Amino acid sequence: MFRSLRSLRVQLPLIFLAGIVIAGVVTTAISVRLFQQFARDQAISQLSREAHGIAALYTNAIKEGYGNAGGDRKAPTFAAANLRLATGAKLYWIGPNLPFPGQEANLGLPRLPQKTIDWTSGKSLSFEFTPPGANRTYIAVANPLIIRSTSVGAVVVAQPKTDISKRVRSLIERLALAGVLGLAVAGLLAWYLSRRIVRPVLQLSRAADDVAAGNYDVRVPPNAPGELGHLSERFDEMAHRLAEVEAMERNFLMSVSHELRTPLTAIRGHVAALREGVVQDAELEQQSLETVEHEAQRLERLVGDILDLAKLDTHRFTVTQEEVDMGDLLSQAFERYRDEDTWEALARPTRRLRAGRRFGDLELVEHLGDGRWLVRLHGEPAGLVPLPPYITEPLDDPERYQTVYAREQGSAAAPTAGLHFTPDLLEQLDVVAVTLHVGLDTFRPLQAEVVEDHRIHGERYAVPAAAWERIRSADRVLAVGTTTVRVLETLARGGPLVGRTELFITPGFRFERVDALLTNFHLPRSTLLALVMAFAGVDEIRQIYAHAIAQRYRFYSFGDAMLVL
Repeated sequence: MFRSLRSLRVQLPLIFLAGIVIAGVVTTAISVRLFQQFARDQAISQLSREAHGIAALYTNAIKEGYGNAGGDRKAPTFAAANLRLATGAKLYWIGPNLPFPGQEANLGLPRLPQKTIDWTSGKSLSFEFTPPGANRTYIAVANPLIIRSTSVGAVVVAQPKTDISKRVRSLIERLALAGVLGLAVAGLLAWYLSRRIVRPVLQLSRAADDVAAGNYDVRVPPNAPGELGHLSERFDEMAHRLAEVEAMERNFLMSVSHELRTPLTAIRGHVAALREGVVQDAELEQQSLETVEHEAQRLERLVGDILDLAKLDTHRFTVTQEEVDMGDLLSQAFERYRDEDTWEALARPTRRLRAGRRFGDLELVEHLGDGRWLVRLHGEPAGLVPLPPYITEPLDDPERYQTVYAREQGSAAAPTAGLHFTPDLLEQLDVVAVTLHVGLDTFRPLQAEVVEDHRIHGERYAVPAAAWERIRSADRVLAVGTTTVRVLETLARGGPLVGRTELFITPGFRFERVDALLTNFHLPRSTLLALVMAFAGVDEIRQIYAHAIAQRYRFYSFGDAMLVL
C-alpha cells in the first residue's frame, strides 16, 4: 500500500487535489471574512436609515406638540409597536427625559441607561450592547433627536447579532456545496491529467528498466503531449542507437574471437600433430615449426591491434616477446605423450576414481577434468560400442552404429550424418574422403551459461594433400556432419593437414570453405546445435526444429537428417 502511494500516478492527482483543497479553504476563509464584514456593514447601513427615519418622526412630533395647554406636548399619533413591526428591529430610548412627559405608554420605547453611549454628541452612533435582562448581543445604531440645536435624547434601532451569523452560515453551507462539486470536477480533471501525463511517464520508466536490463526493443508512448512527446522520441532514438552499438560490439567481439582462434587453432593443430608423432618427416616437422612461429607472430599482431584499439594505458598491459626453444618444448611433449597406448576417456563417477588404479587392462593415468581421464591400455581395446547417453539399449549389431566408409579406429562416436549413406549412394556422388575422429564433446552438453564461454575439446583429423586441394578449389563444398565442418574451416584458416582442431563455431562465425551441410537433428544445449545455428541462422533453425517436432521427425543418432544449402 505504502509503495503504491510513492507512485507518480497516485502522487500527482493527490498533489493536484491537495492544491485545490488548500486554495478552496483559503478562498472560503477570505470570502467568509469579507462577507461577515459586508453583512455587518449592510446591517449597520440599514439600521442607520431606520434610526434616521424614526428619529425624524419623533423630532417632528415633538416640534408639533409645542404650544399645548399646560405646556404639555401632544403625544405622537404613531406607536412604537407599529414601528417595530415595520422595521423588524428593536427600538429603545436614551436620554434624561421622555420627549412626551406623562405619556410613556404612548411612546412605548423602553429606556436604556444613559451611559450606554454619548447621546449628547448629536451624532449618529453604531455600537453593540446587551439589553437589560437579555442574554444576546445586539448591534445597534443611535440617532439623536435635535431640538433647537440641542440633543434631547436618541432613538436606538437594534437587531440581534445572530441574524448576521445566520446569513454567514447560509453562505458557508452554499460554499461547502460548491466546494464539494468543485472537488468532484477537480478529481475528474486530475484523473484525466494523470492519464495524459503519468501514463507516458510510467511507460518511459518501464522502457528505461528494460534498457537497463539490456533489452533495447522497447515501446515508448506514441502520442505523448508536449515535452513528454519530445522525450519519448529521443528515448526511442537512444534505445535504437544502444541496440546498434551492442550489435556492433557483439559483432566486433565475435570477429576478434574468431580472428584470435584462427592462429590458435593452427598452432594447436601443428603442436598436436608434432606431439602425437603424426609428423615424422624432418622437412614436414620444420614446416610445422615455421607455421607455429608465423601464427604466433600473427597472434601477437592481433593482440597489439586490440590493445591499440582499446587505447589502454601502457602501464597496465604489456606485450612481451620471449624466445622459446621449440625443440625442448616438443621433447617434453613427446616424453609425456609418447605412449601409443595412452587414450583420453570419459569415466564416472569421477569422485570415486584415483590416478594409478587399474581396472583389468585399463590404468587411470591422470584426471583431465570434466569427467575426462587419461588412461593407458595394457592389451587390446575391448568393450561395448560407445553409444550416446540417449541410446539406452545395447545394439544387437554394432555395425549399425558405424558408417559404411569407416576405415581407421580412434573415433569416440560415429559421425551420425554419415549413417544415411549406402555404398550405392556413394557411387553416385563426387566424394572426397578425409579421416575424422569424433571427440568426446559430442557427448557433453554446454557447461557455461554463455555459449562462447564453453570449453570445447579437440578432435583429431588427417586430410591428404590431394584431397584438400580438391576441396579448396571446388566451386561448392557439401560437408557431411559437424566434425567435417570444423576440420575444413580449420584448414581454411591455415591449420595443418594432420592435427587436432579445437575450433569452436558459434553464431556469428564466418564460414570460408563450407557451402552446404548435411546433419542430423541434435540435442539442445550442445556444441553441435550451436554450429548448425551458426551455419543456418538461429531463428531459421528454431523454425526448422519446431516443424520437425510438429511433423514427428526422428532426432539424434539414428534419426532423420536435414540438408542446409
